[in-house]
Amino acid sequence: MGKLEEWATTSVTPQAGGGEAQASDSSQSSSHPTSPTSQSPNGDLLAAFVESAAVETFFLWHRYKKEWHHKNKKPQEGSQLLQTTLDRDSGDGGDQTPEQQLQSGTIPTDFLRLMFYTLADYKDILYSGGVDNTSDSDNNIVLEASGDKQDEMKKIQKAIDEYIKSLKQAASVPKPQPPGQQPSEKKREEWWNNNAKHIWEGMICALTHKTDNPQEVDEKVKKAFFGENNNKNPGTTSGTTNGTYETQYDYNSVKLDNSDTQAKSNDNPTLEEFSKRPTFF
Repeated sequence: MGKLEEWATTSVTPQAGGGEAQASDSSQSSSHPTSPTSQSPNGDLLAAFVESAAVETFFLWHRYKKEWHHKNKKPQEGSQLLQTTLDRDSGDGGDQTPEQQLQSGTIPTDFLRLMFYTLADYKDILYSGGVDNTSDSDNNIVLEASGDKQDEMKKIQKAIDEYIKSLKQAASVPKPQPPGQQPSEKKREEWWNNNAKHIWEGMICALTHKTDNPQEVDEKVKKAFFGENNNKNPGTTSGTTNGTYETQYDYNSVKLDNSDTQAKSNDNPTLEEFSKRPTFF
């Protein structure tokens, strides 16, 4: 969450309208998710969220691949029975490695689940209220953190609270609020509803960067997810117009299916449904 910590340290009161998000802002900030020189503009909460989530996704993917290859390491010597067992337990994707799945525009189901949890965590950061230890929120991330992390979360939460309050003050005409709902709560909801899709797209963009050279984009993976000759991937003239992001992983339609290593169920939530669940269930 380095970018959120950076934003919390350097944030300033945004100008009127500063809470409105533009897709181009998120695309720019997520195009280089691991770049040490990428900076969030002062007060730009969206850029901080996008970059933090993208960087976290990048490193989660790097770790996921290492763990997958360690688990599915083929023995130099051994029985065919052992090899068959390893193949059967390799998870979703059959015999394909995580890299091969990604190059075909497929996110392994187990990793997609991690991405769902990651986005839900960032929603918790936004929604979990103030820094008061008496908060009765079930998802209070400040109280759930410990040690130095609690101090970091307090700083982030305080900055978010001040930012949300400034959005309310910047509004020219205050809108009536439903009974029992505070203006700051409404602003958080509006902010998330407007920007969650940009944070999610930034996380997908992070997967197009090579883990051995973060500054370099894997064009094959990028085309598999975002297609060719379209607004998301312009300048190409052949191939599939829409990639799997448009057909499978768009924020409004992506679903979490069961992996091959899990018991089957009828619980296949959308990303929005998943992020509304309690932190622990």
